[in-house]
Amino acid sequence: MENILHYRIERKSFLSSKLFAFFVLLAFSAVTAFGQQAAKPTKEELELKKLETQLKIAKTNLAKAEKAANISDSLMTKGDELIKEGEAEKKELNAQLKSLEKEYNASVKPLNKQMNSKDRETATEAKTEFKALDVKYKADVKDANTKLKAAEKKMMTGEANYAKGKATSKTSAASLKTAQENVANIESKMDELNGGGESDEPVSKKKKKK
Repeated sequence: MENILHYRIERKSFLSSKLFAFFVLLAFSAVTAFGQQAAKPTKEELELKKLETQLKIAKTNLAKAEKAANISDSLMTKGDELIKEGEAEKKELNAQLKSLEKEYNASVKPLNKQMNSKDRETATEAKTEFKALDVKYKADVKDANTKLKAAEKKMMTGEANYAKGKATSKTSAASLKTAQENVANIESKMDELNGGGESDEPVSKKKKKK
């Protein structure tokens, strides 16, 4: 009788232990499942993460497009400046050449008469003065022509820069507009996911109202 009672107590204790272990395992499984469910990101969080990556790429592309557009604008601006500077210098130098020629002819005219004078001393002095005048005139003309070539070269460089900038400006402007719109669209989607996009009205219409 005592053995039977002892066996029943041990069996009851064993069943209680197994039952306790089962509930512990069940509770652990429930906690683990809950934890996994809580750690799993929502659809909105996944979409937001995806948009953040897209925005980073879009902003990189925008920076490149801005740089390309700035280069085109810079080439056109600098080219226009060089053309205007070259034209002004060329105009001034051409006027200088005409003035040099006019002064030279005015100075040479009386010297020609003196060089043909019957008075040897007068003729000799006139020839010496004419030679000095001629050397100075040629040196001044040479200097003006060198500067004139530099002005023409400046104009050619300006025209080349302007043409290069204009050739790429249309493409770079279109790329910049596309990049700006891409960034704006992604940011708009992110705002909507974050609770900021309550209105379905297009952005362009909102801007027109302002």
